Amino acid sequence: MKVFTEMGKWCLFEIKGLKEGTVLSGIFNPINKAFDFKWKGEDAMLWIGENAELVEIQKPVSDK
Repeated sequence: MKVFTEMGKWCLFEIKGLKEGTVLSGIFNPINKAFDFKWKGEDAMLWIGENAELVEIQKPVSDK
């Protein structure tokens, strides 16, 4: 996931230090296009297509 700003510019002010172009790992919800991640130990969220771009999806590792 890659952060970009236009609508997200104001959202990013709430996530102090997160800058445009930052690559993050987290959990993507395809239903509401939310991307959940941790930022400086806190839960955070961005929305794909609004203030972030999904770069790559990795399947979760199975316990089997």
